[in-house]
Amino acid sequence: MGRTYEKLVRDRIPERIKAQGETPSVEDLLEVIRAVIAARGHTWDEVERIRAAKANRNVAFEKKLYLIGVEKQLPQP
Repeated sequence: MGRTYEKLVRDRIPERIKAQGETPSVEDLLEVIRAVIAARGHTWDEVERIRAAKANRNVAFEKKLYLIGVEKQLPQP
């Protein structure tokens, strides 16, 4: 059984996936991000300004930390 994704992809990606089972590159991901930004009526410059402000507040991703999960303590009866 296949899986439903319902996501925006480059025009020729379906043929490439069928032919090679190829996964997207970083360049492909950037193109998707740019397309989503435009589809939502924003500009790259707007998004970059917001990104820079958040990076200044939150110190960006310099340490490359990866959150696997969070365990929530359940209240004791």
